[in-house]
Amino acid sequence: MNTSKNHYNSWGRKILYFFTFLKYGVFINLVTGRLYYLPFYRKCKCSRLQIMRHGKTIGVENKEFMSDTSANSVLSNDGKKEIRKVAYIIEKDIPDIIIVSSINRVKETFMVLKNCLSCNYSVEFSNDMKGINNSVWQGKKFEMLDESNLIVFLERECKHNVFIKTECGDSWADVIFRCTKVLNRINKYYSNKKVLLISQGSIYQSLKILLHIENSPWDNYSALKMFNINDVSSKDAIGYSCLFNFQ
Repeated sequence: MNTSKNHYNSWGRKILYFFTFLKYGVFINLVTGRLYYLPFYRKCKCSRLQIMRHGKTIGVENKEFMSDTSANSVLSNDGKKEIRKVAYIIEKDIPDIIIVSSINRVKETFMVLKNCLSCNYSVEFSNDMKGINNSVWQGKKFEMLDESNLIVFLERECKHNVFIKTECGDSWADVIFRCTKVLNRINKYYSNKKVLLISQGSIYQSLKILLHIENSPWDNYSALKMFNINDVSSKDAIGYSCLFNFQ
């Protein structure tokens, strides 16, 4: 396995993440990168928290990895149609605040949604709601990953080592840490408000972990669902353009 430090968070970052995640009742094994729940968690103080995943992109339909700015990360026509359908659901009970990730395909999703909504709401764009960037894998299908990249994928997605990442890309620990900032901001400024987040699948999974939605951190998670290795129209895919509620 390639053990280049470029493929892992530094020890300084590991220590920072360790103590930050502890505040949310999440313990990290600093050697294996595995997560475990402690018997407490920090609640989200908004009255309702929802997340909408960005619409289907060209990369999603081709089952290719995307970066934040790769050519295949723009919305497909089918993706735009699905967003318009979700808009009717949101219109029935409009959020007080919509917080939108700053990456292009999410902003594009919001613009399609915005054109369908007639009610008043506040909007905020957030750099902290950036999900995993796979960087050097962009444009590749799963079976096109070379041996070293495949090991990185399996270590991170199947063995749940949150510190491993692509070169110049992100680890799960990076994403979860950014989500702590999102939750802190919601608790500070949007207590008792209805909040809608528009972002990526890895943000959804990270918030589930921080809020202890499942019995253990990676329950009901599948790399096949998250990264479009399967048919995105199947019931096993994590829905693009879909609206999810945090209970």
